[in-house]
Amino acid sequence: SGPGGTIAATAGYDRPTFSWGSTAAAHHYTLRVIDPTTNAVALRVAEVAGTTYTASAGLTPGHAYTWQVGACSANGAAIVW
Repeated sequence: SGPGGTIAATAGYDRPTFSWGSTAAAHHYTLRVIDPTTNAVALRVAEVAGTTYTASAGLTPGHAYTWQVGACSANGAAIVW
């Protein structure tokens, strides 16, 4: 037999932290999280200064997401995903 019962969720369990490597000459980064089932953008943050971001709002538990980070120029015009 296996484990039974329920396990209580800890605070912030639905707010993941995203991290990525830095890109030379990037002024800032843009993060987007997409629900691949609907192709809807679940989270978009236009200006992330560093190489990590913790979601400020919870994502739906049990859903799979795809996320991308874009390196942006100082004026925000050039984004390389």
